[in-house]
Amino acid sequence: MSSANASPADSSSHSTYRGHEVHRDLFADPGRQDLTAHVNFDDLERAGADRGFSTLAFTRQARFLLSIGITEHPLFSPLEEVDLVKALQTQVERENARRLVLPDGIGDEIRVLVQGKGVPGEGWSFQRFKI
Repeated sequence: MSSANASPADSSSHSTYRGHEVHRDLFADPGRQDLTAHVNFDDLERAGADRGFSTLAFTRQARFLLSIGITEHPLFSPLEEVDLVKALQTQVERENARRLVLPDGIGDEIRVLVQGKGVPGEGWSFQRFKI
């Protein structure tokens, strides 16, 4: 489960995402932005625990993606290792991918909760980072 984090005291229950940037106005750009509702992770975690699930990780999306090896994807290859034409063709995709893991980017806004049932509680690559 991943979503923007919310707590009971949080007055905003929604966000929008356009071009890997966070916005708050749901009506600013109809059809051209993603809408998301905020999740109360305390309640979600408790609901899972009530059904026998244990929390394996709760972290920021950026840290989660880094821990599972996103930088091994070709979009993260150093430019000197990429054919110039290919680098120019994928420039936008490369920039968007990096925004997922850069500080203060969308990857700091989104949280990831991983719960499991009947699986080992430790040893997962995504457990290397904590919030």
